[in-house]
Amino acid sequence: MADIEKNYRARAEKLGEPTAREPMPEAELAYCEGRLPPRLIRFMEELGYATFQQGGVTIAKPSALAPVLALVFKSDPDLRHDDCTVVSYNPFGDLLVWSDRLKTFRISLAEGRISSQELAPTQFGPSLQRPKPASPPDPNLIARSAVMVRPDDFDFLDYAGQEMLARCIAMHGPIDLGECYGFFPALALAGVESPMRRVENIRRVPALEHFAFLAQAQPFYLTKVGPAGVEKVREIG
Repeated sequence: MADIEKNYRARAEKLGEPTAREPMPEAELAYCEGRLPPRLIRFMEELGYATFQQGGVTIAKPSALAPVLALVFKSDPDLRHDDCTVVSYNPFGDLLVWSDRLKTFRISLAEGRISSQELAPTQFGPSLQRPKPASPPDPNLIARSAVMVRPDDFDFLDYAGQEMLARCIAMHGPIDLGECYGFFPALALAGVESPMRRVENIRRVPALEHFAFLAQAQPFYLTKVGPAGVEKVREIG
């Protein structure tokens, strides 16, 4: 348990002080029971419903985002919203989701992509392959990866491949709790690689409403990284 506590403390230190915070509601903690490993629930209780890094990452209210998962997954045989729980998200609608079956996976609502190492593993070369553990890893330990802490997790690239977060904060201000950055027009309508994918087309909007819109505005695809970059594996649903 000491190693687990150390890993969660290190993650909290990387996040730093919250930009905005509210206590995590008791109803949310109750919702997480049986859905998330106990140590992750305690970690979320300690941090609260909060944004960090000037809105670069938000610790979610998981039950509020469950309907968004249902809209994305539809009737997919491998993805069930009752088995998956959003833990954190960035301001551009990238969600990190925990599942006991699938571990941590990522949904890009803006791009219509789901990345799961369990469902569509990236094929690493022999030099990058990790040996399989002798025993199953403790979910309390591996679930920490559902909390975004890396700067590249927070950011989003524009049509020219340039990071957007700092420029969005400068132009539009940091997001507050319950907000996100939305593209107008949405990339689902303009095209994922459209020149409209730029800071000038960003607005600060209510996150739940915008996420629900994005979940219905386009088909979603299970993707993986291949020799040519991001490859579609199959449509979700």
